[in-house]
Amino acid sequence: MHPRSPACRAPTTLAVLASVVGLNACLPYGLGGTLGGEQLAFEDAVYFELRGTDPGTAIPFHDIELWLTPLEDPCDRLPVLVDELAALRAEQIDGLPPVDYCNAWEALMSSYLGEAPFWYAQIRMKALPRDEDVRIETLYPFHDEISPELADSPNFDADVLLYPAPTFDACAEEFSGTTSYAATEFPALGGDAELDSYSEDAELETVLNINLESVDTDPFQGRSSASYCIPARDFPLHFGLGL
Repeated sequence: MHPRSPACRAPTTLAVLASVVGLNACLPYGLGGTLGGEQLAFEDAVYFELRGTDPGTAIPFHDIELWLTPLEDPCDRLPVLVDELAALRAEQIDGLPPVDYCNAWEALMSSYLGEAPFWYAQIRMKALPRDEDVRIETLYPFHDEISPELADSPNFDADVLLYPAPTFDACAEEFSGTTSYAATEFPALGGDAELDSYSEDAELETVLNINLESVDTDPFQGRSSASYCIPARDFPLHFGLGL
């Protein structure tokens, strides 16, 4: 949850319930529990879909990317943040001193994301291939994208990322050469994503049931509603690098 958000708030465009140990009585945006020692929380959800035919194989495709973000209004604000970070990095390369750079980086990141660790996730659904009698509103079992075997039905893969607090020290560590500002990644290892409601290039609802660490842990579960967002086509999976 964004540090400036109320402690409890009714769900808006995102209503996700994480079925993990330690659920709180108060669930911001319908989401509770912890993963990697941090409370799960997202602010908004958007998606992008792409339909067409691969020119090399003549195989049709319909890919859907669902983004769970730490930003309100990510369709408008995330591209701006990424551009501002790139501009600041260019200033550093051109000679902006490390202390001034990290002060500006911390101020920029906290103005968008607050001063606490934050969550970010991408769920990638492939609506094809599917049998003619199967609608797009169906169950998408997990399929590892790096597997050499091709899926023969709708499928999904996903990554959930936990970013450390974007503080001055997190930036300064890069200049010391000890580490870099990067997220802890929790890749999907199993489960399914169900496309429950769909309106082409408009909105969709998904029911998530994703195993993130092992088949022995409780899955990341819940329902999300997302609006269509053209800029989400270019959302980066990793962002916020101090350098």
